[in-house]
Amino acid sequence: MTITTGTMTDEQRKSVALEFLKRVDTGGDVIELFADDALFCFPKYGMVRGVEKIEEFLGELGGIISSIEHHSAYFNSIVEGDRVVVEGTSHADSARYPWLTR
Repeated sequence: MTITTGTMTDEQRKSVALEFLKRVDTGGDVIELFADDALFCFPKYGMVRGVEKIEEFLGELGGIISSIEHHSAYFNSIVEGDRVVVEGTSHADSARYPWLTR
Protein backbone atom coordinates (compact mmCIF):
# COMPACT_ATOMS: atom_id res chain seq x y z
CA MET A 1 0.00 0.00 0.00
CA THR A 2 1.32 3.45 -0.91
CA ILE A 3 0.77 6.17 1.68
CA THR A 4 -0.13 9.56 0.25
CA THR A 5 -0.12 12.95 1.91
CA GLY A 6 -2.21 14.77 -0.68
CA THR A 7 -5.95 14.84 -1.24
CA MET A 8 -7.40 11.34 -1.25
CA THR A 9 -10.41 9.90 -3.03
CA ASP A 10 -13.19 8.19 -1.06
CA GLU A 11 -11.89 4.78 -2.20
CA GLN A 12 -8.38 5.64 -0.98
CA ARG A 13 -9.76 6.73 2.41
CA LYS A 14 -11.74 3.49 2.69
CA SER A 15 -8.65 1.51 1.68
CA VAL A 16 -6.59 3.10 4.46
CA ALA A 17 -9.26 2.27 7.06
CA LEU A 18 -9.39 -1.35 5.90
CA GLU A 19 -5.59 -1.52 5.86
CA PHE A 20 -5.62 -0.34 9.49
CA LEU A 21 -7.85 -3.26 10.50
CA LYS A 22 -5.74 -5.73 8.52
CA ARG A 23 -2.57 -4.48 10.23
CA VAL A 24 -4.20 -4.66 13.65
CA ASP A 25 -4.99 -8.32 12.96
CA THR A 26 -1.46 -9.14 11.80
CA GLY A 27 0.48 -6.97 14.24
CA GLY A 28 1.66 -4.54 11.56
CA ASP A 29 2.55 -0.86 12.01
CA VAL A 30 -0.69 1.11 12.11
CA ILE A 31 0.57 4.49 13.33
CA GLU A 32 2.03 5.42 9.95
CA LEU A 33 -1.51 5.35 8.54
CA PHE A 34 -2.63 8.36 10.63
CA ALA A 35 -2.23 12.06 9.90
CA ASP A 36 -0.80 14.10 12.78
CA ASP A 37 -4.25 15.51 13.59
CA ALA A 38 -6.26 12.31 13.00
CA LEU A 39 -9.39 11.70 15.05
CA PHE A 40 -9.90 8.07 16.14
CA CYS A 41 -13.02 6.61 17.75
CA PHE A 42 -13.25 3.26 19.49
CA PRO A 43 -16.50 1.78 20.89
CA LYS A 44 -16.92 2.14 24.66
CA TYR A 45 -13.80 4.34 24.81
CA GLY A 46 -14.59 7.42 22.82
CA MET A 47 -12.50 9.75 20.69
CA VAL A 48 -8.82 10.56 20.71
CA ARG A 49 -7.07 13.11 18.50
CA GLY A 50 -3.54 13.06 17.19
CA VAL A 51 -0.97 10.37 16.55
CA GLU A 52 0.46 10.55 20.08
CA LYS A 53 -2.93 9.97 21.74
CA ILE A 54 -3.88 7.26 19.25
CA GLU A 55 -0.61 5.46 19.94
CA GLU A 56 -1.22 5.78 23.70
CA PHE A 57 -4.74 4.36 23.35
CA LEU A 58 -3.57 1.43 21.20
CA GLY A 59 -0.90 0.65 23.80
CA GLU A 60 -3.57 0.52 26.51
CA LEU A 61 -5.74 -1.68 24.31
CA GLY A 62 -2.80 -4.01 23.76
CA GLY A 63 -2.68 -4.55 27.52
CA ILE A 64 -6.28 -5.78 27.45
CA ILE A 65 -6.43 -7.72 24.18
CA SER A 66 -3.70 -10.22 23.31
CA SER A 67 -5.02 -10.89 19.79
CA ILE A 68 -7.93 -9.85 17.61
CA GLU A 69 -9.41 -10.91 14.31
CA HIS A 70 -11.79 -8.72 12.33
CA HIS A 71 -14.32 -10.45 10.10
CA SER A 72 -13.69 -8.46 6.95
CA ALA A 73 -16.30 -10.30 4.88
CA TYR A 74 -18.98 -8.52 6.91
CA PHE A 75 -17.61 -4.94 6.90
CA ASN A 76 -19.82 -2.02 6.01
CA SER A 77 -17.99 1.20 5.16
CA ILE A 78 -19.26 4.75 5.05
CA VAL A 79 -17.12 7.57 3.67
CA GLU A 80 -18.29 11.15 4.07
CA GLY A 81 -15.77 13.85 3.32
CA ASP A 82 -12.58 13.04 5.22
CA ARG A 83 -14.38 10.71 7.64
CA VAL A 84 -14.45 6.94 7.30
CA VAL A 85 -16.52 4.58 9.41
CA VAL A 86 -16.09 0.83 9.21
CA GLU A 87 -18.70 -1.28 10.94
CA GLY A 88 -18.21 -4.98 11.41
CA THR A 89 -17.60 -7.83 13.78
CA SER A 90 -14.50 -9.25 15.40
CA HIS A 91 -13.38 -11.59 18.12
CA ALA A 92 -10.45 -11.24 20.50
CA ASP A 93 -8.48 -12.98 23.21
CA SER A 94 -8.09 -11.27 26.56
CA ALA A 95 -4.55 -10.53 27.78
CA ARG A 96 -5.71 -9.57 31.27
CA TYR A 97 -8.22 -12.35 31.78
CA PRO A 98 -7.07 -15.41 29.81
CA TRP A 99 -9.88 -17.53 31.24
CA LEU A 100 -12.38 -15.34 29.35
CA THR A 101 -10.95 -16.20 25.93
CA ARG A 102 -12.72 -18.33 23.34
